[in-house]
Amino acid sequence: MQFNTIKQLLKLTVFLKLLFIFSACKPEPIVPKGDYETGVFIVNEGVFSNTSGSISYYNTSEKTVQNKIFNAVNSRDLGDVVQSMTFDQDRAYIVVNNANKIEAVDANTFEEKGQILGLELPRYVLPISDKQAYISEWGSDGKTGRIRVIDLEELKVVKTINTNKQGPERMLLWNNKVFVVNVGGFGRDNSISVIDISTHTVVETITVGDNPNSLVLDANNQLWVACGGYVDYADANNSTVGQLLKIDPSTYAVTTVWNSEKGKGPKNLHLNDNKLFYNKDGALWSYDIAAQSETLLVNERFYGIGVREDVLYGASYSGVNNAWVKRYSLAGSLIDSFQVGQFANGFVFKVTD
Repeated sequence: MQFNTIKQLLKLTVFLKLLFIFSACKPEPIVPKGDYETGVFIVNEGVFSNTSGSISYYNTSEKTVQNKIFNAVNSRDLGDVVQSMTFDQDRAYIVVNNANKIEAVDANTFEEKGQILGLELPRYVLPISDKQAYISEWGSDGKTGRIRVIDLEELKVVKTINTNKQGPERMLLWNNKVFVVNVGGFGRDNSISVIDISTHTVVETITVGDNPNSLVLDANNQLWVACGGYVDYADANNSTVGQLLKIDPSTYAVTTVWNSEKGKGPKNLHLNDNKLFYNKDGALWSYDIAAQSETLLVNERFYGIGVREDVLYGASYSGVNNAWVKRYSLAGSLIDSFQVGQFANGFVFKVTD
């Protein structure tokens, strides 16, 4: 009896130790960082000269949409013409173009963290390090080209880079250099400025087609650039062709892939795997880089487009009414749709690691 009792006590001791070990190894529950930790964000410009600009949020898991999330969290509007938004580390930077400012918010909760003021028609933000970012500006006249260097900790301008070009727009960082398409602003331009981020100076200016508006980098480290072409609304004969270009960023060599009709060039260039997606001539198109072939996907005019994994997003032209976002397969088949804010011009995709 005594031997059996000792044996049972030993078994109980081993069981309790194992129970403790497994309890200690149990993972801690994942606590959400905020309501906007992951999902799709839609930039709504709003109506020019009022404060209807906003950010909408689409939850891809629940398939629900929330509009005006900045206002819902901070009890005020963003301001006049929301141009773009960029996520970087624990913050999001929202460019409010006609209000000449950038709103910095918590990336997961959208609580305001500060503002960058005193800008002149800012367009896009590009982080170049943990502590600095570039902001493209059109200047007060819409024709003065420059890049602002921002201290992200102090939220202030620390340097101005004069590109001497019109309408610096979207930017791309590669190999310690920033490539800036100069869309022309309220005028006309046909160049890409190349800036060395170690010195914050322009080291090269690449001549391209008229009014380059967007650019992407493919898996082979080749730049693709959409040039919309110059549009003369008074005399169509003065308009110029649009172009899709490929540029070797190491040599700056430019290759023309194709030309479009006058004033009907590609815009809003995006990349997914080995395919480009863009607006052209009132429709949504794709270009297969490997096959060197173009396909008409959706014969509808979109104000803003985006692509993430196997889904295309297109925001309709809707005037002062709220826009509709339509989701498509990469082959152009409609999946579903939902309503967002006014003049939805783009999509920002945020995923957790």
